[in-house]
Amino acid sequence: ISGTCQNLYLKNLHIEKVIAGIECKHVTGGYLKDTYISCDWNLLAKENGSHCVYMGGITKNYHFKNLTLLNAGDGGGIKRSYEILDAEDISENLIFENIIIDNCDIAVQIGRRTHNSIFKNIIATNVLKFGLEFFGAENIIVSNCSFKGSADGSCGIGINSYSDDTAYVRNVKIANCNFDFYRKIFFVGSSRQRTD
Repeated sequence: ISGTCQNLYLKNLHIEKVIAGIECKHVTGGYLKDTYISCDWNLLAKENGSHCVYMGGITKNYHFKNLTLLNAGDGGGIKRSYEILDAEDISENLIFENIIIDNCDIAVQIGRRTHNSIFKNIIATNVLKFGLEFFGAENIIVSNCSFKGSADGSCGIGINSYSDDTAYVRNVKIANCNFDFYRKIFFVGSSRQRTD
Protein backbone atom coordinates (compact mmCIF):
# COMPACT_ATOMS: atom_id res chain seq x y z
CA ILE A 1 0.00 0.00 0.00
CA SER A 2 2.10 2.90 -1.22
CA GLY A 3 -0.40 5.68 -1.83
CA THR A 4 -2.34 7.72 0.70
CA CYS A 5 -5.07 5.62 2.28
CA GLN A 6 -7.67 6.31 4.96
CA ASN A 7 -9.55 3.76 7.02
CA LEU A 8 -7.76 0.63 5.83
CA TYR A 9 -9.10 -2.54 7.51
CA LEU A 10 -7.31 -5.87 6.93
CA LYS A 11 -8.41 -9.04 8.73
CA ASN A 12 -7.90 -12.82 8.59
CA LEU A 13 -5.04 -12.84 6.09
CA HIS A 14 -2.69 -15.77 5.49
CA ILE A 15 0.47 -14.69 3.65
CA GLU A 16 3.34 -17.09 2.88
CA LYS A 17 6.56 -17.23 0.87
CA VAL A 18 6.85 -13.54 0.18
CA ILE A 19 9.86 -11.22 0.18
CA ALA A 20 7.92 -8.81 2.39
CA GLY A 21 4.58 -9.23 4.14
CA ILE A 22 2.60 -6.01 4.63
CA GLU A 23 4.06 -2.63 3.71
CA CYS A 24 2.02 0.44 4.57
CA LYS A 25 2.83 3.99 3.52
CA HIS A 26 0.74 7.01 4.42
CA VAL A 27 -2.15 5.23 6.12
CA THR A 28 -4.56 6.92 8.54
CA GLY A 29 -7.07 4.88 10.51
CA GLY A 30 -7.91 1.18 10.56
CA TYR A 31 -6.41 -2.14 11.60
CA LEU A 32 -4.47 -5.24 10.61
CA LYS A 33 -5.56 -8.17 12.75
CA ASP A 34 -5.90 -11.95 12.98
CA THR A 35 -3.18 -12.39 10.36
CA TYR A 36 -0.37 -14.88 9.69
CA ILE A 37 2.71 -13.80 7.70
CA SER A 38 5.68 -16.02 6.87
CA CYS A 39 8.48 -14.57 4.75
CA ASP A 40 9.96 -17.98 3.88
CA TRP A 41 10.74 -16.71 0.40
CA ASN A 42 13.09 -14.23 2.03
CA LEU A 43 15.11 -17.10 3.49
CA LEU A 44 15.04 -19.17 0.31
CA ALA A 45 16.07 -16.31 -1.96
CA LYS A 46 18.60 -15.00 0.56
CA GLU A 47 17.15 -11.51 0.25
CA ASN A 48 18.21 -9.02 2.93
CA GLY A 49 16.15 -6.44 4.70
CA SER A 50 12.63 -7.72 4.13
CA HIS A 51 10.12 -7.27 6.92
CA CYS A 52 6.89 -8.99 7.90
CA VAL A 53 5.22 -5.65 8.72
CA TYR A 54 6.76 -2.37 7.57
CA MET A 55 5.27 1.11 8.02
CA GLY A 56 7.40 3.26 5.76
CA GLY A 57 5.36 6.43 5.42
CA ILE A 58 3.25 8.50 7.76
CA THR A 59 1.04 6.06 9.65
CA LYS A 60 -1.53 7.29 12.17
CA ASN A 61 -4.27 5.78 14.30
CA TYR A 62 -3.61 2.19 13.27
CA HIS A 63 -4.07 -0.99 15.31
CA PHE A 64 -2.05 -4.18 14.74
CA LYS A 65 -3.54 -7.09 16.71
CA ASN A 66 -3.28 -10.90 16.88
CA LEU A 67 -0.46 -11.34 14.37
CA THR A 68 1.97 -14.21 13.77
CA LEU A 69 5.09 -12.96 11.99
CA LEU A 70 7.67 -15.57 10.97
CA ASN A 71 10.94 -15.99 9.11
CA ALA A 72 11.91 -12.43 8.22
CA GLY A 73 15.52 -13.65 8.40
CA ASP A 74 17.77 -10.59 7.98
CA GLY A 75 14.71 -8.32 8.19
CA GLY A 76 12.41 -7.39 11.03
CA GLY A 77 9.17 -8.66 12.45
CA ILE A 78 7.87 -5.09 12.76
CA LYS A 79 9.65 -2.04 11.40
CA ARG A 80 8.31 1.49 11.85
CA SER A 81 10.80 3.74 10.07
CA TYR A 82 11.16 5.92 6.99
CA GLU A 83 12.93 8.87 5.40
CA ILE A 84 11.60 12.11 6.86
CA LEU A 85 9.87 14.28 4.27
CA ASP A 86 8.95 17.41 6.25
CA ALA A 87 9.36 18.64 9.82
CA GLU A 88 5.73 17.83 10.63
CA ASP A 89 5.92 14.21 9.41
CA ILE A 90 5.11 12.23 12.54
CA SER A 91 3.57 8.78 12.78
CA GLU A 92 1.50 8.41 15.91
CA ASN A 93 -1.18 6.56 17.84
CA LEU A 94 -0.10 3.08 16.75
CA ILE A 95 -1.04 0.03 18.81
CA PHE A 96 0.67 -3.35 18.45
CA GLU A 97 -0.73 -6.12 20.62
CA ASN A 98 -0.81 -9.91 20.90
CA ILE A 99 1.94 -10.55 18.37
CA ILE A 100 4.19 -13.60 17.95
CA ILE A 101 7.49 -13.04 16.12
CA ASP A 102 10.04 -15.76 15.30
CA ASN A 103 13.31 -15.91 13.35
CA CYS A 104 14.27 -12.35 12.47
CA ASP A 105 17.14 -9.88 12.64
CA ILE A 106 15.25 -7.32 14.75
CA ALA A 107 11.91 -8.17 16.38
CA VAL A 108 10.59 -4.61 16.69
CA GLN A 109 12.26 -1.48 15.31
CA ILE A 110 10.69 1.82 16.33
CA GLY A 111 11.95 4.98 14.77
CA ARG A 112 12.06 8.07 12.62
CA ARG A 113 9.44 10.16 14.40
CA THR A 114 7.16 7.54 15.87
CA HIS A 115 5.13 9.11 18.71
CA ASN A 116 2.43 8.08 21.18
CA SER A 117 2.46 4.35 20.43
CA ILE A 118 1.92 1.16 22.44
CA PHE A 119 3.57 -2.25 22.06
CA LYS A 120 2.08 -4.92 24.34
CA ASN A 121 1.97 -8.70 24.62
CA ILE A 122 4.64 -9.33 22.00
CA ILE A 123 6.54 -12.62 22.14
CA ALA A 124 9.66 -12.75 19.97
CA THR A 125 12.07 -15.71 19.70
CA ASN A 126 15.20 -16.46 17.66
CA VAL A 127 16.14 -12.79 17.38
CA LEU A 128 19.57 -12.26 15.77
CA LYS A 129 20.33 -8.62 16.72
CA PHE A 130 17.80 -6.66 18.78
CA GLY A 131 14.57 -7.45 20.57
CA LEU A 132 13.69 -3.74 20.52
CA GLU A 133 15.56 -1.10 18.56
CA PHE A 134 14.78 2.61 18.81
CA PHE A 135 15.52 5.48 16.38
CA GLY A 136 13.66 8.77 16.82
CA ALA A 137 10.78 7.70 19.07
CA GLU A 138 8.78 9.60 21.68
CA ASN A 139 6.07 8.67 24.18
CA ILE A 140 6.32 4.92 23.67
CA ILE A 141 5.00 2.21 26.01
CA VAL A 142 6.29 -1.36 25.77
CA SER A 143 4.64 -3.76 28.21
CA ASN A 144 4.18 -7.46 28.92
CA CYS A 145 6.56 -8.53 26.16
CA SER A 146 9.15 -11.30 25.90
CA PHE A 147 12.21 -11.20 23.65
CA LYS A 148 14.70 -14.06 23.24
CA GLY A 149 17.93 -13.89 21.24
CA SER A 150 19.47 -16.65 19.15
CA ALA A 151 23.09 -15.53 18.62
CA ASP A 152 25.79 -14.52 21.05
CA GLY A 153 25.94 -11.05 19.46
CA SER A 154 22.26 -10.33 20.12
CA CYS A 155 21.00 -7.58 22.43
CA GLY A 156 17.69 -6.98 24.21
CA ILE A 157 17.26 -3.23 23.68
CA GLY A 158 19.23 -1.02 21.28
CA ILE A 159 19.07 2.76 21.16
CA ASN A 160 20.87 3.85 18.01
CA SER A 161 21.33 7.19 16.34
CA TYR A 162 21.87 8.79 12.98
CA SER A 163 23.61 12.14 12.65
CA ASP A 164 20.46 14.23 12.28
CA ASP A 165 17.75 15.74 14.45
CA THR A 166 15.30 12.86 13.94
CA ALA A 167 17.41 10.49 16.04
CA TYR A 168 15.99 10.98 19.51
CA VAL A 169 14.46 8.69 22.09
CA ARG A 170 12.27 10.37 24.73
CA ASN A 171 9.67 9.24 27.23
CA VAL A 172 9.91 5.49 26.68
CA LYS A 173 8.42 3.20 29.32
CA ILE A 174 9.29 -0.50 29.30
CA ALA A 175 7.44 -2.53 31.94
CA ASN A 176 6.89 -6.21 32.77
CA CYS A 177 9.08 -7.43 29.91
CA ASN A 178 11.48 -10.36 29.75
CA PHE A 179 14.75 -10.19 27.80
CA ASP A 180 16.76 -13.41 27.35
CA PHE A 181 19.93 -12.53 25.47
CA TYR A 182 23.34 -14.13 25.73
CA ARG A 183 25.60 -11.10 25.45
CA LYS A 184 23.91 -7.88 26.57
CA ILE A 185 20.54 -6.53 27.53
CA PHE A 186 21.04 -2.85 26.69
CA PHE A 187 23.04 -0.98 24.02
CA VAL A 188 23.25 2.77 23.42
CA GLY A 189 25.24 4.16 20.51
CA SER A 190 25.58 4.41 16.78
CA SER A 191 25.96 0.83 15.61
CA ARG A 192 25.24 1.34 11.92
CA GLN A 193 25.63 3.77 9.07
CA ARG A 194 22.65 5.78 7.94
CA THR A 195 21.21 4.17 4.82
CA ASP A 196 18.08 6.17 4.04
